[in-house]
Amino acid sequence: MAQPVSAVPSGLILVVDDDPSIRRMTRYVLERDGYTVIEAENGVQALTLYQECPPHLVLLDAIMPEMNGFETCARLSQLPGGDRIPILIITALNDAESVSSAFEAGASDFIVKPIQWNVLRRRVRHLLRVNQAELALRASEERYRALVETSPDAITLLDSGFNILFCNQRAAALHGFAHSGHLLGHPVVELIDPEDRARLLETLRQTLYQKLPHTMECMLLKKSGDHFAAEVSVSQFVNSADQAEQFVMVARDITGRKRAEAEIKRRNRELTLLNQIIAASAASLEPEGILEVVCRELVHALDMSYANAGLFKENKTELRIVAEHNTKKGVSELYRTVPVSSNPALQFLLTHRCPFVASDIQTEARLTQMRDLLQQRGTVSLLLLPLLVEGRVVGSLALESERLHQFRPKKSAWSGVSPIR
Repeated sequence: MAQPVSAVPSGLILVVDDDPSIRRMTRYVLERDGYTVIEAENGVQALTLYQECPPHLVLLDAIMPEMNGFETCARLSQLPGGDRIPILIITALNDAESVSSAFEAGASDFIVKPIQWNVLRRRVRHLLRVNQAELALRASEERYRALVETSPDAITLLDSGFNILFCNQRAAALHGFAHSGHLLGHPVVELIDPEDRARLLETLRQTLYQKLPHTMECMLLKKSGDHFAAEVSVSQFVNSADQAEQFVMVARDITGRKRAEAEIKRRNRELTLLNQIIAASAASLEPEGILEVVCRELVHALDMSYANAGLFKENKTELRIVAEHNTKKGVSELYRTVPVSSNPALQFLLTHRCPFVASDIQTEARLTQMRDLLQQRGTVSLLLLPLLVEGRVVGSLALESERLHQFRPKKSAWSGVSPIR
């Protein structure tokens, strides 16, 4: 289809009229204004010319033999791109029914015979300029939609009640939906983890009142109920069409970034602990002194409440606590002797030579006989690491938390490293 014309008169105009004298005069007037003109003497010929050389505008006589102007107009509008081309109908009829028929057929405007040539020139110029603006706007909207749909971020448009008016396909996929239409009309809070909903609503209100964009990190929800970390930016604007206040919310999955940050923190903790152990070793501390450093650094690094280190007697029947670090109020365990026979966790270390993990002592069946004692100490989660020398278990390192703590495999990485010399 022909490209839209510029503001300066130019472009291709198809003149359709069964009267050759009218066609000649119309050509003369339009060509003087800088337009290119092609002619058709009936509706059938007009349809053929239109498809061979799509014009920027059609001038169409209403009264023609065989196929009248109204039918021709309707058929032109049904051709590919026909709904984007302005059609100006020229008619000798000025009654309401004829005018209605013209617009129902798809005409953009009409003028009445006898033709006032200055009026025709102004109508043509106006229709071309309006059509150019509409085509430019449509192209802009298509570019905008392409940018939105290909964005790696989830983009959501909200109304003043924080309901979803539009979202791109990335937003749908991020939340586990096949199509963006599944989210339309739903409150945006349904996509937010319950613990973060109040914060997001407050951010939206601040954006509304301050007229400034805001960014926050929160947990979003998938259709399955799983949640993921996201960075959410919210900005407000006023829809020019109806002056309604709306919001654009842009969300980016930062699960990978959070994982990387956690890994960096973990490595920093390990390096700090290793440096402390090296420093303690360089100071020629006894094993008890080194283990005290280990307990202190692990409590701070892993956000625990208590840690102790113990060494087994040669016959492995008892364990003596030789170092501890305690952030909670309670009786010190230092130098206490623990019978192995009454401690399933120590038995596990000696038998399996691997960490004993109890993220929740309430549900850990192996701790039944120790549960009351641990509860009295305020312990909720427990991790025991074996201290190994040349493959032999010579002691244990116990970490306790007063809140539920999910121990990951990497947190037990020290079980194969012994500071015992």
